[in-house]
Amino acid sequence: MKLLAGFVMKGPFQAIAVAGMLGALSQYVLPLGLISSGVIALCVLTRKDLEWLIVLSVTVLIVLISQQFVVPRPGLGYPLILFLLGPVVVCAKTLKVTESQSAAIFLAVIFAAITALFVQFASGNAVQWWSDWLKIAVEGVKEADYDGFVKSGTLLLMNGLIGMLFAFAISASVFIGRWLQAGLYNPGGFGKEFNQIKFTWTHVISMGVVVLLAMLIKERLANDLILIFAVAFFFQGMSVLHYTVAAQDKNKYYLWPPYLLFFVMPHYVVFGMATVGIVDVLLNFRKSIRVIKR
Repeated sequence: MKLLAGFVMKGPFQAIAVAGMLGALSQYVLPLGLISSGVIALCVLTRKDLEWLIVLSVTVLIVLISQQFVVPRPGLGYPLILFLLGPVVVCAKTLKVTESQSAAIFLAVIFAAITALFVQFASGNAVQWWSDWLKIAVEGVKEADYDGFVKSGTLLLMNGLIGMLFAFAISASVFIGRWLQAGLYNPGGFGKEFNQIKFTWTHVISMGVVVLLAMLIKERLANDLILIFAVAFFFQGMSVLHYTVAAQDKNKYYLWPPYLLFFVMPHYVVFGMATVGIVDVLLNFRKSIRVIKR
């Protein structure tokens, strides 16, 4: 990845080539969209506004042109990366100004919450809206079964779960950009910055108030927001874990279990680490770890 970052930083044409190609290919392989948007984040973090705006604009143009030659996935009228780039740019710019990954994550969560709110109010019935969408979308996925979503209860949580995924995708893209930047100009800097992710009581109270207000309007909406807000505290929980391993000079293999479990039982890991993150707001685990080291 350092070679990729080095190539991107040679000039805007190289950045456009990488971001545009990966963005176009993401219509076949969705995760490539994260790397493409990560390259855009890298440009925002390191280049002047005019330069990254050119890279962003041409990348969007390339993706739109390539769309004309791609059979779209059922239920997806536009490439998903087009919905991702705007929030990624705003979050990356915020990270550049504040040098705080917490601020970038918080903005990502806000973008996701706004998206969930929009679907709820614009559709009038988010569950029905996602139900109609799923009936179309499962046609393009082998072994996917619409009835499975209904029986498992996933359909009722769909709006919140999509919001969660959106928040994760924005955050991951910004992290990729920051990681690439650190690899070139500040080795080890990404990890030190990630270890300092922390939200305050102000964040907790503001999120709680928003959830309560949403509950007065529509209970389902409050559930959506709880799922989305959990993303912020998940990253704080992961930050505590990474900090603990680094501060106590433990082998990085200690970090493997939660990451492996994330792919097997993601719901347990997300809410488990989110719980750690929320408790950390109260107890400040990292302060205790410093005392232990002394």
